[in-house]
Amino acid sequence: MEQTASVWCRGGVRLELAAAGAPLPLPWRRAGKSRAQVVAGIHIDRRRYFERVLKRQLELEAREAEALRSCPLECIREVFTLSQFENVLYDAEQTNKLVMIDFYSSSCGACKYLLPQVINLCKKGCEDSCPVDDSWGIIFLKHNVRDDYDELTDLARFYAIRVVPSFTFFQNGSPIKHLMILANVDIRTRMILLSPSASQ
Repeated sequence: MEQTASVWCRGGVRLELAAAGAPLPLPWRRAGKSRAQVVAGIHIDRRRYFERVLKRQLELEAREAEALRSCPLECIREVFTLSQFENVLYDAEQTNKLVMIDFYSSSCGACKYLLPQVINLCKKGCEDSCPVDDSWGIIFLKHNVRDDYDELTDLARFYAIRVVPSFTFFQNGSPIKHLMILANVDIRTRMILLSPSASQ
């Protein structure tokens, strides 16, 4: 008679192994095991797996909702076309303001991670009842570099945007600084140094 031992592996899978020193067991079909016994032997706890996935999804949605509550999205304006962006640049030039545009893609995970931080920057992390803080003299914009056909937009092609997320700063209608943001880049420090109020 063959000696076997049942072992539970990670993920809820049970395997039957030969005991130490015992010969390897015959294939299950030759040993007389039925299909039901084989299925029971390879048991995966689907309920626990789906509960973990659901919990992770709910935590992600709660974080996104908290970010939107802490600073509404109206402090960052979305621009869709090159002509619309040029109009914003012209208005900023008349009022001597710095323009910061966030080039992102809707399929970019790093862009989604950085967006709440940029939103909090435009209001300096104040509460939801607080108005947009304009003391820096910066106009915050964002632009999705992919159109409905997953092609680069005219605005992204015009400024040769190849990597997202990236931030470009404009003053007097001309780009003065381009940042390809990585995890260790301090956006707040860069913006304070570039803002018109820092030079006064």
